[in-house]
Amino acid sequence: MALDRTKIIKAVKNRIYQQGVGEKPSIREATGTATVTGDKVTFSLAAGEGAKCRSGQILSSYNADADEEYGFYVLSLSTDAVTAVNGYEGEAIANSATMPVLLEHQAEVTEYQIASAIDDVIASYLFPEVFDIILDSFTPNLASLQTNADTLDEAIIRAWQKIGPTVYQVPIKLVQNMPTGDFAAGKMLVYDAVTTTTVNYSAKRKVSLTTSSDTALEGLIAKGAAALVIEGVEQAPSDVEEKGPDSRALWGSFYNAKRQFETAIAKEAVTAFKVDRG
Repeated sequence: MALDRTKIIKAVKNRIYQQGVGEKPSIREATGTATVTGDKVTFSLAAGEGAKCRSGQILSSYNADADEEYGFYVLSLSTDAVTAVNGYEGEAIANSATMPVLLEHQAEVTEYQIASAIDDVIASYLFPEVFDIILDSFTPNLASLQTNADTLDEAIIRAWQKIGPTVYQVPIKLVQNMPTGDFAAGKMLVYDAVTTTTVNYSAKRKVSLTTSSDTALEGLIAKGAAALVIEGVEQAPSDVEEKGPDSRALWGSFYNAKRQFETAIAKEAVTAFKVDRG
């Protein structure tokens, strides 16, 4: 089961609004399709919604899929017809694409910006301390004692063979940046197997929205993304009593939660050993 991107975005919103980053935006209804001309787009709002908007305001996708986090800067309105800058603080919508049914009106932080922060946390703030553990296997080649590693493998934790009733540890090493002409993924496993019995191994892989299954990661990612978003809107207070949003509490919560994950997976650390065949 993959991680739920929409659920994470909602969790980030809850945290940033609790931190005083603006008010929850109003929701407007849209209808029909978009007509794109250069950097501009025209589309229709539902009857009566145009009267609630003004030039210079922002409309952005609400509960959007990853590839539909649109953003529009309103240039002008004619009743419920909108002319806007396409892709402003969000993805650009394509010509003739169906408009989202719901749009956030004047969101302090758009879903596109939140999604970008989520991607940043996953790419830069989790690995190598927090990672997925996967199980894989291969049939050893006793002539070369080498084989392809999976393109997503980042480190090998342990490997083993079961020969008869006995399980044997297999010394193994991941070598990266190999020529893809020799190893398709550019990654090679070097090992010391004693028979052609299947070698099973566990490996570290980076957390991914599409492949990770531990839903507890959603809360961790949301905390980090909320802290990043708030850092982007923090302003120096005008006086001692008038303080703006502060990301420090969220960063503290994020790193505390991250340490809990580190502790939970620390038991997978391998004790090094040597093999001497005399």
